[in-house]
Amino acid sequence: MIPSFQPDACFRSLRIPRGWAAYTAVAVCIGGCARYQPHPFTPEASLSHFQERRLGDESLRPELLKGTLKTPGAWPVREWELPQLTVVALKWHPELEAQRRSVGVATAAVPGAGARPNPTLTLAPGNGFPAGLSPWILGFGFDIPIETAGKRALRVADAELGVRIATLSLADAAWRVRSGVRTALAGWSFAERQLRLLDQEVVARQEQVDLLERRLAVGEISQPEVDLARTELMRIRLSRTAARGTIEEARVRLATALGMSVGGLTGAQLSWPDFEHPADLGGLTAATAQREALLHRADFLKALAEYDASEIALRTEVAKQYPDVHLNPGYNWDQGVNKFTFGISANLPIFNRNQGPIAVAEARRREAESKVLALQAATLGEVEMGLARVQSAIQALRASEASLKELGERQIRLAQRAVELGESDRLVLAGAEIQAAVLARARLDSILQTQLAVGAVEDALQRPVPSEDFLNPTVPVFNDHE
Repeated sequence: MIPSFQPDACFRSLRIPRGWAAYTAVAVCIGGCARYQPHPFTPEASLSHFQERRLGDESLRPELLKGTLKTPGAWPVREWELPQLTVVALKWHPELEAQRRSVGVATAAVPGAGARPNPTLTLAPGNGFPAGLSPWILGFGFDIPIETAGKRALRVADAELGVRIATLSLADAAWRVRSGVRTALAGWSFAERQLRLLDQEVVARQEQVDLLERRLAVGEISQPEVDLARTELMRIRLSRTAARGTIEEARVRLATALGMSVGGLTGAQLSWPDFEHPADLGGLTAATAQREALLHRADFLKALAEYDASEIALRTEVAKQYPDVHLNPGYNWDQGVNKFTFGISANLPIFNRNQGPIAVAEARRREAESKVLALQAATLGEVEMGLARVQSAIQALRASEASLKELGERQIRLAQRAVELGESDRLVLAGAEIQAAVLARARLDSILQTQLAVGAVEDALQRPVPSEDFLNPTVPVFNDHE
């Protein structure tokens, strides 16, 4: 017959109050545990929140009044220019919201990387059949790991580099968002001005057709001359209709760049006062621009951080050659006799010394170095190409401005003077106005190309030209409008 276990006798022998040990163990293990907090996601609510965004939203006021831009904002905003629109995009664009979450994930990983490994508790109860002694055996032991070769410090360093990489990814995404806003606003500014010039040209061509029809009626000219003028008038009217559609498309692109629906732009007055005066980059040399790009571009700094991460990964694999030490203290209550034990254990690097993972880590470090060099070469080429594109666009702009001044405006003044003196009629003046409108549209095309070229240089440097205070997109990590 197997005797029954008598817990009271065991705990009296160990001098442990009855039930206290079990309750304490449960409390220690469970008391500090995190609790699950549900956070359901509903697409309908997200869509409603997206559609409710407006440029005049009160939640934008604190951001615009922070004074983090070159000129502090005023509320309500009368004209939404590039700096104010950049603030909106940095707050609302979905790509930045996702990148901020990535920074939060990387930040949350740092405490865990520095956590020490937990000890392990092993319980080993048993039963024997000695004569005249208690048959029960109660034993437990611990496994206390001790990390060697600085593995814990390497994990912390890797986690902190992960935060830096995520932060630089956020900064890179923030610049792409700002660049998208600038390009969209440039497209809208161009379309608005183009429509006004087409309106002026339609008026001049309509007057030309009316004057030609009068001459046709009295037999001074032939029908083909009138038909040609009518055809040109119809073509410009079609271009004007297309320009109206281009304005709406530009508004949609701008709303998308801001992270809102196009309805959110309703009632907002968009503006780019200096659109027709592109930034002068004459003082920016290729050497200076290339140095600035390598010092400030977030994607290049991110590549350098990823190389540092590959270095830490290699150091970690090298450190794994050295085994961790495990302390193994224990206790046994063996049929009424107290027995204490103490042991130590470690893996023996006999069959391998982590050569495989070390070789992989070395290869990944070489790969990271190659990526840095490739990105460096691409960045330097992008800077040179951008500066060359700006110079070419500026030359074309100056040529178009000179043509407008010499041919367009000058001919209009001469035609007006001739009409006043009775030496010419309104038809000559209408022709001069048409030519001036055509040259003005050519100049506007050159302005757009110059602005896009300046934007390409800004993208290569990842800073505005001329320099201005650029909002730090990494603070706060999460938006406060959730």
